[in-house]
Amino acid sequence: FGVNSIVQPHWPRMLAISLVQSVPSETILYTLQRLLRDAEGFAEEAFPFIVHLVLSHSIELETTKRQLSKSVRLWLESEQVMNASHVKLLMNTMLYLRAQPYPLETSAADRMRWLEVDYSKAAEAAARCGMFKTALLFVEMSASESSRASRRSSAGKSTEPHEILLLIFKNIDDPDIFYGLQQSASLASVMNRLEYE
Repeated sequence: FGVNSIVQPHWPRMLAISLVQSVPSETILYTLQRLLRDAEGFAEEAFPFIVHLVLSHSIELETTKRQLSKSVRLWLESEQVMNASHVKLLMNTMLYLRAQPYPLETSAADRMRWLEVDYSKAAEAAARCGMFKTALLFVEMSASESSRASRRSSAGKSTEPHEILLLIFKNIDDPDIFYGLQQSASLASVMNRLEYE
């Protein structure tokens, strides 16, 4: 699925049908095609579950996971694809996957392996569509992922842009917003802090 497919009105239906077609050996999933095509709203309701089931059944092949991960990365990086309802559906699907045990997992952190996603981009997308607590969770997941990738970096360092963190903290009413993040001494930051206090 291309970068602009997410802005199509029937994106959840098209992607869900494509996903169930990728597992023809799974009879129950494969027969959902007609229902996904004909039942209004069913694809949107069933989308996270279908993604999970298809990924579960194709875990050894990893082709579906790679293709879907590539599409998700493209959608999250594109500025044009911020149709809120579809991005929210994508965010909710990622949250659902995070709650599902990964095959042979050793800890809950393994659940990040359902899809190969840049969680800092996911945090930006979640913040842009008003899902601020989800955005904060994705920021934490991104920090966890980057600290595992590089144990040499200090644990206090954050690679997240301050603007995203400020936007998140402002919108979840964090009382320590201006004390927990270092900001440059600009007129705008001073005015924001004075307004806050």
